Amino acid sequence: MRALADIANRLEPLFGGAPLDIEWCIAQGTIYVVQARPITSLFPVPRSESKGPGLRIFLSFGHLQMMLDAMPRLALEVWRYFMPAGKDEATNLRARPVQSPVMVPTASRLYLDVTGLLRVRRLQGVLLDLWRRAYQALAPGVSALVSRPEFHAGKSNSGRVVRMAFRILGPVMARVPGRVLIRDPAVAAAEFRRALEEIPRETAARVSANASRAERIRRCAVEMNALFFRVRRHLSSLIAGVISFGLLRRLAAGRWAQEVRADVDALLRGLPGNVTTEMDLAVGDLTDLLRPHPELATFIQSRPWADIQAALPPQGGGRELSAALERFLSRYGNRGAGEIDISRPRWRDDPTLLLRVMTGGLSAESGAHRRNHQAQADAAEAAAARLVAAARRGFWGPLRRRLVRRLVRVARFGMGLREPPKFVVVQTLGIIRAEVLGAAEELSRRGQLAAAGDVWHIGLDEIAAALDDQKLDLRDRVAARLAAFHADQGRKPPLVISSDGEVPALADGRQDLPAGALPGTPASAGVVEGPARVVTDPTREVLRAGEILVAPFTDPGWTPLFIHAAGVVTEVGGMMTHGAVVAREYGIPAVVSVTSAVERIRTGQRIRVDGTRGFVQILSES
Repeated sequence: MRALADIANRLEPLFGGAPLDIEWCIAQGTIYVVQARPITSLFPVPRSESKGPGLRIFLSFGHLQMMLDAMPRLALEVWRYFMPAGKDEATNLRARPVQSPVMVPTASRLYLDVTGLLRVRRLQGVLLDLWRRAYQALAPGVSALVSRPEFHAGKSNSGRVVRMAFRILGPVMARVPGRVLIRDPAVAAAEFRRALEEIPRETAARVSANASRAERIRRCAVEMNALFFRVRRHLSSLIAGVISFGLLRRLAAGRWAQEVRADVDALLRGLPGNVTTEMDLAVGDLTDLLRPHPELATFIQSRPWADIQAALPPQGGGRELSAALERFLSRYGNRGAGEIDISRPRWRDDPTLLLRVMTGGLSAESGAHRRNHQAQADAAEAAAARLVAAARRGFWGPLRRRLVRRLVRVARFGMGLREPPKFVVVQTLGIIRAEVLGAAEELSRRGQLAAAGDVWHIGLDEIAAALDDQKLDLRDRVAARLAAFHADQGRKPPLVISSDGEVPALADGRQDLPAGALPGTPASAGVVEGPARVVTDPTREVLRAGEILVAPFTDPGWTPLFIHAAGVVTEVGGMMTHGAVVAREYGIPAVVSVTSAVERIRTGQRIRVDGTRGFVQILSES
C-alpha cells in the first residue's frame, strides 16, 4: 500500500496535480503502472476567493433557478454584478461595479459559496430547515458536508457575516412586522406592480443617456450592480406573505383546525398579482384567437418564425392575431426559455415556443384557461372562509379569527409577489442584451470579433475597451473561451459540491412508495393519470392539452406550457422553485426532483403523478 501511494504521489505532479485514473498490476512482486490519465468526467470544483483552512460548501445557482445548462462568460458576469453579497459599495451608483465573490463561476455555471453562513452555528440550523422546506433534496447533501471534521477546521467569522446580512436584508426585515400586522397588503402589492413598470423604464433611460456605445455598455454593469437594491424595498411584502403562510400552518396544527387543515395549502391557488400566471393566461387568450381559424393554425404550425413573420396572411384572423401577439411581446417579449442566460433568444427575437403552446392547446375549450384559473381562485377564497370560520371556535376564538383573517389576506397577496422580482431582472437583462447586440455588430464589422455571436464570451468591460480601441483584437481569447464552453456543455452540474470535490448523495431512502415508483419531492398536491410528453426543448416539441409534462427543468419561460398540462414532472426543483409555484397556483399535480425522469419516462407512456405523496408511476406503454 505504501508503494502504491508513493507511485501515485510521483505521478500526480506530472499531470499538473489533476485527479488521476491509475491502472496498475503486480508481477513477480514488482508493481507496474499500466495506464495513468486525468479524470475528465469530474465536475470542476468551484474556486472561492475566500482564503483559509477548512472545507467550503457551494450550492448550484442553476438548480435554484431551474436552468442547468452551461452559460457563456457574459451571462455569468451579469449575475455576479447583481448578487449583493460580498460587496462593500454595491449601492453607490457612481462606484465601479463589483462582481460578487460569493457567486463563483465554474464549468460555465455559477455556484453560491454558503460556507460563511453555515459556519454561524445559530444560523446553520435555520438555513438547513429553510432549505429542507424550499428544496427538499438540498438539506441532506449540505448536512452531510457540515458534519465533516474538515468543515469545522475553518474559522467562523460570524461578526462579518452578520454585518453583511444586516446591510443587505436589514432594511427589508425592518418593514416586515408592519407588512404582516398593519399595512394593507393590496396597497403594498399595487406599489410593487408600479415598480415593475418604473424600474426597467428608469434603467433604460439612464443607459440611453450616455452618448457613446462604450459608455452605455459600462452603464449596463453599473445598473445591474445596483438592481438588487432598487428591488429590495419591495421584498418585505413578499417575505411578509411567506411568514404569514408559515404562521397559518403553525396555527392550523391546533385542534380548532383539525377539519380544515388541508385548506391552508389551498390558499396558494389562483394567487393575485403573479405576473408569470398573468403571462400564461395571456398566451391562452392568443390560443383562443387562433382557435376559430384552422387554416391559420396549420400555417403557423408548419413554418419557422421567419417565414411566418414575413407572410402572416391578413385574412382569416391573421391581422388580429398579429396585433395581439405584438401587444403580448411589448410586455413579455424579454422572457424566454432559459431566460437567466442573457445570450438566449427572447420571445421578441423568436416566439416559436408561444406558437407551439398555442397550437398544442387548440383541442381545449375556448376560455378554459381563464375558467380554470378563476376556479382555483374561488377554491382558495372558499378555503380561506372555512379557515376563518373554524378559527372562531373556543375561548380564544374571536381573537384567533381576526388573526387568521389577517394572515390569510397577507399570505395570498404576499405569495403572489413570488414572481415579480424575477420579472424586473429579466426586463433589465433585455435592456442590457439590446446594447450588447448593438456592440457585437460593430465589433464584428470592425473585425475585432470573428462573428457577432462571439460577444457573449467576453465581459462588459472587455466590450467597452474594444469599442474604445479598434486595435484590440478579441478573436484569440474568444476562441479559447468558446472551446472551454463547448466542453462544459456536456457536464451535469451537481446540486451541492464541496471544495475538495465531494458531491454528497441526495437520496432519502424512502420506503413508503409503491413498487417501481420513481421518487421525488411533492410540489403540488393531487393525483393525475395521463399520457406523458417528454419535452427537452419547448421550442421544438408540442404539448397537447391533457398531457403530463415531463421535463429536465422548467423556468418561467416554460410555464405557458402549464396552461394545457394535466400534470408536471421535473428532474430538479423544490417547493419554492418556479415550476412548483405555478403548478400549485393552477391546481396541477406536480412532482419535482425525480432523478433521470426524461430518460426513464417516454412520450406516450401512461403515467400516474402523485403530487401529494411525491412519486411517479409508469402504468403502461401507451
